[in-house]
Amino acid sequence: MVCVLTVIVASFLASLVQSSGGRVQVVGIKIPTQNGQWLVADLFRPRSATKERPAPLVVVVPGFQRSKETQANISLELARRGIVVIAIDPYAQGGSSASMAQRSATDEGYGMFAVVDYVAGTGNLNYVDRQRIGVTGHSAGGNAAIQGASYFGKEAELSGRPSKLHAVYVSGYVLTLTDRILRSVRSHVGIGYAFHDEGAYRNELKNGDMRRAPEALRVVRSGLGREGADLAEVEIGRYYGDAAARRLRVVHNERVLHPFQPYSPEATANQLDIVILLSNTVCYVPL
Repeated sequence: MVCVLTVIVASFLASLVQSSGGRVQVVGIKIPTQNGQWLVADLFRPRSATKERPAPLVVVVPGFQRSKETQANISLELARRGIVVIAIDPYAQGGSSASMAQRSATDEGYGMFAVVDYVAGTGNLNYVDRQRIGVTGHSAGGNAAIQGASYFGKEAELSGRPSKLHAVYVSGYVLTLTDRILRSVRSHVGIGYAFHDEGAYRNELKNGDMRRAPEALRVVRSGLGREGADLAEVEIGRYYGDAAARRLRVVHNERVLHPFQPYSPEATANQLDIVILLSNTVCYVPL
């Protein structure tokens, strides 16, 4: 009886944490996508988000061999600040289907492209402001985020309309921060990279210091245009670019290891910068 009571009480307390004391509704959803594929996700809806007061939405994308539960902390922190969140199981991970794409994170955003298209194109989520959709991802999920900014940027160029993605945050991944990818981005971009990332030997300068990293410089220059041509060093944590033109850029460089980055209070607080980019108001609350 004591064990059963402990499980019941612990489950109740865990539910209170996950729902921010009942202020956030959390439900599991399943979204059909292309080629008979599907995505399993958790939908975090702040009860403050209504048809009369629609809220921004952020798609949260975990990294390689990770499920949506591994990003539950950032999902909840966003939701308790009034942001609707869809945290996905990437293709071939968790409860989602496999993908027919050989490079799913690059070509489909691990399924995130389909989620953004759905949210932007349906009136079903009438409590979401479809003009303020964002993406945040860690590691391979970060690659998916910047690929999404480039993909929807190209689509925006062809249509003559703003990109479906208002802002993206790339955590723990810089390998695809190239001129070819960044050229088409029409969204705010934030990046966070672990100073002690054990994969930093693959970076152009073979280390995790983002101040003079070509990858970080390209990100900032992509927001500054010609004004950034002579930029030789990035000031960590500084915002560059024009907010009105969706060209804000910011670089963070936390002194942690790659696998600890999603759970570091400092890195999580930096990741929540996306709240500012989406809402265009100073509603950021540090941890």
